[in-house]
Amino acid sequence: MRPGSVWGVLVLACVALACSEEPVPDPIRPVRAMQVEGVAGWQSRWFPGQAKATQEVNLAFEVSGKLVERVDVGVELKQGEVLARLDPRDFQNRLAAATATRDQSRTYLARITKAVETGAVSRQDYDDAKAKYDVAQAEVRIRAKDLEDATIRAPFDGEVSATFVENHQNVQAKQRILRLLDTRRVEMVIHIPESMINTSPYVRDIVVRFDAAPGLEIPAEVKEVSSEASATTRTYPVTLIFDPPEGVEIKAGMAGEGTAKRVELPEATQDGVEVPVGAVFSDEGETSQQAYVWRIDEASMTVSRHPVEELGFSRGGVLVSGLDQGTWIAAAGVHYLRDGQKVRFLD
Repeated sequence: MRPGSVWGVLVLACVALACSEEPVPDPIRPVRAMQVEGVAGWQSRWFPGQAKATQEVNLAFEVSGKLVERVDVGVELKQGEVLARLDPRDFQNRLAAATATRDQSRTYLARITKAVETGAVSRQDYDDAKAKYDVAQAEVRIRAKDLEDATIRAPFDGEVSATFVENHQNVQAKQRILRLLDTRRVEMVIHIPESMINTSPYVRDIVVRFDAAPGLEIPAEVKEVSSEASATTRTYPVTLIFDPPEGVEIKAGMAGEGTAKRVELPEATQDGVEVPVGAVFSDEGETSQQAYVWRIDEASMTVSRHPVEELGFSRGGVLVSGLDQGTWIAAAGVHYLRDGQKVRFLD
């Protein structure tokens, strides 16, 4: 076979192989997505939560000794009432000894002071006597505080929720003795989707309810809105606080849920939904500067360009119209997407 013929065969073979290869499919791009809910979500959903005390503290003695008094679980106390006490006798004896030493030092200092004035003793003798008196006085303060620290008093009104030692046990300083909960007000932490979190300043008539009190809706208010979303659920913790009605006992750990009955958005924003600034884009070649978002079809997990109207900026993004409640859109990375591209939700 001639050389030219060999090259022809090789070229034909390469063309045949190229034609037989299947096209490489486009990669599935991960996207951060959000579901459009707007303010309507507040009035149609209850968000589960759990009751917790506004204050909760584990209490311990500052000194070591034998426990001789301790209240039981479930006891309610007022601020300043005794929760637990150590045997005071050793502390009282040490204080009495320190007081006697101080009194003796004070008497000696008074005698030395007079002697200095007459020149019978040196100034150094006076300084030594004054130093001993100061040390003895400090020792009295230390022993008096030890005696005071042998008693634990309630730092606030509350209820004892747990105890960790029994009476007549020897306990060490800083060892947990009991836990006290503030029962005057109760908190509940609920988790709000990122698509709704920026409307939280406008919610009104917040209520909570509990399985333990069926049919009862308790007025509440927002105490704190977290500025950081959960990495797994993309929700924001919101802490509600409320006063339990008289005769209704809401204990820490009880399951419940909360919602807002009304949302008062500024008049200019009532017709729109809030989306992140990075979710809205315009085509560079268009002169009309039409705004778009990437709408995600949940069935095919593909994106398509969807026109929206920008109404203005809000606290956490931009307000747009033209999106239905429940629509999924790409919240970021919009310039890396194209019509019909397959995507998956970013975890």
